[in-house]
Order: sequence, then structure tokens, then C-alpha cells
Amino acid sequence: MEFAVDIDGTIAKFGVPGLLDHLREALRIPLLDVPSDISWHDVFTLPEVVAYKKAHRKRYQRIQDNVMGSLLVLRASTPMPHSVETLNHLTRIGSVSYVTCRGNEDGELQTTMWWLAQFGYPKPDQVQFCADFGRKLFTLMRLPSEQVMMIDDRAHEIAEALHMVEEKVGSEPYGARLLEQARRKLTLVFFGQDRDVSPFTYPGVRMVALPSWDRFDDICGKLVRNVELQGA
Repeated sequence: MEFAVDIDGTIAKFGVPGLLDHLREALRIPLLDVPSDISWHDVFTLPEVVAYKKAHRKRYQRIQDNVMGSLLVLRASTPMPHSVETLNHLTRIGSVSYVTCRGNEDGELQTTMWWLAQFGYPKPDQVQFCADFGRKLFTLMRLPSEQVMMIDDRAHEIAEALHMVEEKVGSEPYGARLLEQARRKLTLVFFGQDRDVSPFTYPGVRMVALPSWDRFDDICGKLVRNVELQGA
């Protein structure tokens, strides 16, 4: 089995310090005396940031749109609790790789691999970058393992991509083969969710909600064993 893991929002949590450093550099404003407990959202309401937005609307919008790709933000991300030990444990029963919709510029690639290695994640060089969730679905189907478990805080967008494939090309041979392959090999784990995921159900594709990494064995352990037996 291959455990394909998203990064942002799944194992990496964006932090306010990285955001502040990014805005200081990009907006060229000092942002002094910022409250230590300020939230990510409230950073954008700081008087200096609001004043810059009013004076340079177009440039500010470009900077805000690129926040998630800022190397300063990426480097300052922190691991989700229990994610490092859980993924290292999973290497004992399968392979681990990372499939992300981060940009694939060289700086982002190197920063991503550096971050994974810095915090002790397994296989930090096994990263695949996707432009959108449709391409993420195709990437998952190309993974060589007979069974793939994708763990993603935006797994619903992969489920939506399945429905989109069915709607657009499901009647064509290529689309039908891809959908049948997904039913056979794919399990979607909705990370950070503790609600019913049935509204996103795609027939034949296993789906389960995982609120946090410390619940992985309780929630996904039996599913992993059953999938391995099916694939045996």
C-alpha cells in the first residue's frame, strides 16, 4: 500500500510568524508591536496592512494571492501534532510519498524537501506537485501501488474531481478506465474532519474522516488491514 499525503493543512500548519515576515518583506513595512497572540486572519486587519492595501490595491492583491507560496511562510510552517511519528510508523507497512498542490518552482521544491527533512518526515524527496485537484487525482492513479490511501484536508476536492471526470469523459474508454481504477485502488481520508463524509461519496471509492493524526490507528487501522487483504 502507498500512503499519499498532502502537505499544507494536513501535515504542515501555516504560522503567523512566517506570514508577518512575508508581509514585512513584500510590503516593505516594519509591522512592529504586533500582539503575540494575533491570529492569521487578524494580521490582515493591522492598521499598517490596511493602509498599504488602500494605497496599492493591485499590488497588495497580488501579494496576498501569493501568500501560500511564499518561501518565508513555507519555511515557518510547523508540523501537525503526531504527524511525524504516524508517517514514520506507516513506512513499516507501506510506502509514503507526498502529493501537493503547492507550486513547483525550484524554490518551493527545495523548501518543501528541506522542511520535510528538517522535521524528520520519511522520504522527504518523494514529493509530487500538482497544479490542481484534477491533476492530483491523475497523479494518484499513476502511483505504482495496487492500493493508494490519500490523506488530505481537502479530500472533498478529489472526490469532486472524480464526479467531474464521470460527467465529462466517463462514457469514453479513458475516463471509464480511470474511474474503474479509482474504485479498485483509491481510499480517501478526509483529514481534519469529524463529520459525515457521505455527501462526497463516489460509488466504490472508500472514504473516511480523520479528525487528527493521533486517531489514525483507531480510525484507519482496520481499514488499512482490510484494504491490504483485498489487494493480496
